Amino acid sequence: MRFSCATQLFQKHGLRAAIDIISKAGYNSLDLWSTPGRAQHLDPNHGREQFGALIQEVETHGLSIYALTAYRAHTPDEGLSRIFKYLRAAEEIGAKVLVTGTGVKKDQMSFEDYASYLRPLVHKATDAGIVIALENHVKGFLESPDECNELLDKFGSDYLGIAFAGLHFHAAGYEPLVALKSLGPRVKAFLAWDFKTGVPAGELDAGNAADQVPGNGQMDFTNVLKFLDSNLPKIQPIVYWGGAESWAVERVEEAIRSAKAHLTACVENVKPANT
Repeated sequence: MRFSCATQLFQKHGLRAAIDIISKAGYNSLDLWSTPGRAQHLDPNHGREQFGALIQEVETHGLSIYALTAYRAHTPDEGLSRIFKYLRAAEEIGAKVLVTGTGVKKDQMSFEDYASYLRPLVHKATDAGIVIALENHVKGFLESPDECNELLDKFGSDYLGIAFAGLHFHAAGYEPLVALKSLGPRVKAFLAWDFKTGVPAGELDAGNAADQVPGNGQMDFTNVLKFLDSNLPKIQPIVYWGGAESWAVERVEEAIRSAKAHLTACVENVKPANT
């Protein structure tokens, strides 16, 4: 299994540090962030020459760009013009997935109306060969597996799916592994994001930043990765957590190394022994 790492973890340290350290930590790819108020490691208005220089730097470090994450990139009031730019950027840099939010609040509009709003983006994504992955969120527009499936039923497209956040399914009262199995191939990105041990389903308490590092909380990565490896082998789990913005770069590096070691061990634990 290949693993990706979110450059958001290096918000205060810059993209060059992120590329260098993620490479040294043994990851295969980047989840490149470009989100206002968070890490903005890509300008979607850049041209082909600037995107080419980025690709060259990433590939020089033995990495690829798996995903481009752009939250706060569209709303029904604003329209889709900005996320169209991110879609173009994803195509230029070779990202396979564009991760974003729904752009609407819970019960703000019907799924039918939302499908009409988002359909032009899905059409463009299909033409570009880029998958759009919408993150589920507790108390959000897509909170439950049933809601995710209901919306996706209105598209029937392989180029739209869910950016799976187990923390938010747990906080909404759904066991992450059960939610994952319910969504199946509609999961297009997976956030390897842990959450505080002992917090019951239905409560939102991720804990502090250290609790969210994969391997430090209660997420059942062994069985989750077993399902992904067997059923969705193209997915590269994205190591991510919240609250690392204030961490020294050495602490971030130590944490992403620890996370990858834990996830790799989980994968090895579920593989059949050689005979």
